[in-house]
Amino acid sequence: MHPEQMEQMHLGGWRIIIAIGEIVSALLFIFPKTNKLGTVLLSSYLGGAIIIHMTGGMSILMPAAILIIVWLTGIIRNPEFIKLK
Repeated sequence: MHPEQMEQMHLGGWRIIIAIGEIVSALLFIFPKTNKLGTVLLSSYLGGAIIIHMTGGMSILMPAAILIIVWLTGIIRNPEFIKLK
């Protein structure tokens, strides 16, 4: 989102915290030892992005597409995510 959009949604003061959360989640997702935690955190982050886009009347295509990519990557890297046992 653009800074102006974040200000309209009263999220302007949270920009730095949101950015730090996104960067930390992405770094955890990249490294093999922590990719499971990164997958869960990125899923939560993108779920929040989808909600913000929905309430703001914006398209959810981009965050939803990235979320699908995160899930697919997480499942390929950790097949036990989808096992039912």
